[in-house]
Amino acid sequence: MVAECKASGSFVKRSLQKDIEEFANLKKPIAQAIHKRYGVDKKLKIIWLFVTENIIWSSPDKERAKGENIRIITERELRYYSQIADHIGKAARYQFLAEFLKDQPIPELSGKTVPAVRGRLGGRRFYCIGVIERPVGNEVASVVALLIRCLQTWNATYPDFCAIGRRQL
Repeated sequence: MVAECKASGSFVKRSLQKDIEEFANLKKPIAQAIHKRYGVDKKLKIIWLFVTENIIWSSPDKERAKGENIRIITERELRYYSQIADHIGKAARYQFLAEFLKDQPIPELSGKTVPAVRGRLGGRRFYCIGVIERPVGNEVASVVALLIRCLQTWNATYPDFCAIGRRQL
C-alpha cells in the first residue's frame, strides 16, 4: 500500500486536483522502486490510496482519482476499518484486501469454486461459506470479497455480521 494523506482541522471543501496529479505522476517511480526492492518475480499488487480527514471531495476529484486507479479513504472509511479490526482482529487485513483488490483477477482461483449454503434467517437470505482447503494470500481476500457481496445483498455490514454470529453461538 502506498498512501498520500491530507487533513484539515475542520471540514472544508477544497480541490485536490493538483495533489492527485502529483501523486499519480509518482506512481511509476514508486512502483519501480518497490519492484527493484522485492524483485520482479514477486507478484506484488500495489494499492494506491489517498487518505483524507475533514476534506469534502468534489465529484471531479473523485473521478480523477478513480481514473488514476487511486482509492479514496476518508475519515468515515478509516473508522469503519478500525471497527472491523476491533471485531475480527488480524483477519481485518483480508477484509481490507478484499475491498481494495476486489476487481482484480486472481489466477490462483481460476476454475475453483467456493462451497456455500444459501438459506433464510429472519426473512433474509444468507450464505454460509465454508473453505475446504486452507486458502493463502489473495485467495482469502477473494473468499472475503465473496462474503462481502453476499452480505451486501441483504444490507449487512461486517460488524453486523460478527454481532449476529456472536448471538447465535
